[in-house]
Amino acid sequence: MKRKAGDAEETLFGPGPSPGEPSQAEGLLRGYLRVLRGLPDGGRLRGLWEEFEEGSSPEARLVKQLDRLEMGLQAAVYRAEGAPRMEEFLESARFALKDGLLAEILSLAEGKA
Repeated sequence: MKRKAGDAEETLFGPGPSPGEPSQAEGLLRGYLRVLRGLPDGGRLRGLWEEFEEGSSPEARLVKQLDRLEMGLQAAVYRAEGAPRMEEFLESARFALKDGLLAEILSLAEGKA
């Protein structure tokens, strides 16, 4: 039996949204925006979030790099503890890390340095 490309993803994460329904990411974003609207400084926080997502400032790009490093460090720890399938997270972190020092930190955590 021939499987479709999305079958593995559906097996791992469950079925995707029905046509016309928001994706999980869209639903999370809507919830996040609803929470921000209720905060006294919600507009400024939303602006900072958008800056982070777009990487439109040096600070936002640094925070995004640190976020990817943190993901890679977690994956390295989990892999060392015997967790399966951590390589895809490590590869993603390696690919995303553009800063040489941060890439070296990840490499050290993986025991490659």
